[in-house]
Amino acid sequence: MTLAALQTEPRRIRYIPGPVAYQAHATPAMVKLIWGPLGTAKTTWLCWETYYKAEIAARNGVTLHAIYLRDTYRNLIDSTLQTFLRWFPEGEMCYFAHSDPYDVKLRVVDRLTKQESYHDIMFRHGQTEQDASDFLSTERDVIVLEEIAPAYIPGEKRISPGIAEAVFDMAYSRLERTEERAVAIGGPELLMSCNPPPLNHWGSTRIIDKSEAYLASAKWHHWYFSPAENPSLRPNYYSNLEIAWEGKRGLIQRFLKGERLPIFVGIPRFNLDQLDRMREHCAEPSFRGFLRPTAANPLHVDLEANPTGYVRIWQPPALRQQYVIGADVAEGVEGGDYSSAHVINRASQDIVAAWHGHIEPLTFAHELAQLGYLYNRALIGVESYPSAHGVATLHELQRVLNYPRIHYSRNVETRGRTQERIGWRSTTRTKPILVDGIGKYLERQKEEPDPIILDKDLIGELQTYGVDPETGGTNAQEGTYDDRVISYGVALLLTRMAGLSSHFPSLNQ
Repeated sequence: MTLAALQTEPRRIRYIPGPVAYQAHATPAMVKLIWGPLGTAKTTWLCWETYYKAEIAARNGVTLHAIYLRDTYRNLIDSTLQTFLRWFPEGEMCYFAHSDPYDVKLRVVDRLTKQESYHDIMFRHGQTEQDASDFLSTERDVIVLEEIAPAYIPGEKRISPGIAEAVFDMAYSRLERTEERAVAIGGPELLMSCNPPPLNHWGSTRIIDKSEAYLASAKWHHWYFSPAENPSLRPNYYSNLEIAWEGKRGLIQRFLKGERLPIFVGIPRFNLDQLDRMREHCAEPSFRGFLRPTAANPLHVDLEANPTGYVRIWQPPALRQQYVIGADVAEGVEGGDYSSAHVINRASQDIVAAWHGHIEPLTFAHELAQLGYLYNRALIGVESYPSAHGVATLHELQRVLNYPRIHYSRNVETRGRTQERIGWRSTTRTKPILVDGIGKYLERQKEEPDPIILDKDLIGELQTYGVDPETGGTNAQEGTYDDRVISYGVALLLTRMAGLSSHFPSLNQ
């Protein structure tokens, strides 16, 4: 401790929290997440929430132990630490115990007794569980995870990659668990901040999108910080950014408007701005429910309306129209991948119906058969490789149900006798055909309108489907699904196959 630090009277910095920030300070919760657009004083709130916890600890004769975690060293030093020092200047309200890694002693002076106390604040960086394990090995009174969500859009300058979900789980388990100490500090807290997280990010799925009852039972809470939380912002701050980002809707909607979007963090395979425009034209299905077998009509299929049903129908089957069905099959385990199917009008290439849910592969075959009979004995194509679940579905369709129209393919590049194989095989050679087929359908000249895809959930999966920069392959972003992408891609392929090409898909290369 330096002599200057002891002798300097700390400045009384005037911090006036906004209405939501005040509520967030006052709410007794163990996990607190604040999120919102740029410039809404989120880091400021984190700093003062920590200070208030230190005041409580000081009144009870306890030294607060806190840690701030940011994803990268540069972001930690240039942003988080700088904001902290702006509010609590070195030599007045804190001093460095160590530099790089940064350990700070936060100075708290009781306003009545003038008694001083010093509290331990660590600043570290790391994105993954392995990174965090080095400094989250002991319990802490306050753990701060700043910018948990990726703060950038693909194709733009990378600002912040975010923090992995496993770090959140680790931090939660490292909160102070001793009852006596927990009372002395007013309860341990895990504090987090971010710009509006993508819809598929763990900050959305684990916290923001949970019900109020769930959050209350877990003692978790989240708050949206609007620009009103920071009255010191320049009047033209947002308008200038919007001019600078003209045409970049993702940036404007997320960082300026405060919207949560489905975003692929990496290299997106499809045009995100186009998909964002197309989302505005999505529509709710005219029917949602289940397919039930019946002898009451020639199709032997009955529709049972149910808001949680697996089947969604936008357009009913029409006479003399041909339809195709593309399907992706999963194991059928709750919490795992989904089985998915799309029904497409062969002539218009419009999606007319979709199936999505958890179901066993053999039972899914019965669902596909009913869907096929409903849509004029539609041609059914099922992905049969690399997963074996599709093969089980196909064999049930073929051998048990005797469904009359199933897609087969042959490999014309093999030497000798060609082998006909049931279903669509997504190999390293053929999967690009499927994915490129979707890209070709979406591609439009500047003067042409965007295609219409009514299924908003499919749009969401297309927005989180991208290219692996190391392998060049395509897949869903970690933590998201691509079952709808696959089923839609198979269906699109079938609409373009006729005659020989229906048996030789490589002819479409």
